[in-house]
Amino acid sequence: MCVAKSGNTRMKIQIDRQPVEQVSTFRYLGSLISEDDYCENDIRCRNEMGKKTFMNMKKVITGNLNLDLKKELSNV
Repeated sequence: MCVAKSGNTRMKIQIDRQPVEQVSTFRYLGSLISEDDYCENDIRCRNEMGKKTFMNMKKVITGNLNLDLKKELSNV
């Protein structure tokens, strides 16, 4: 990947005379890296992951569980 403000830069990189595929986005250490150097997609993706986790915990906490168990789960 080549990171540039224009976002349309193409490079020809070879390893052992084999061309390396150039991608527009990839995930590195949990972050979504894009060739135009904007982080909007990464922020959107992280928000969706947080929302999904919250909704999963909401189902557990609002279910038919013992009150003490609900308190303990919410402190995790």
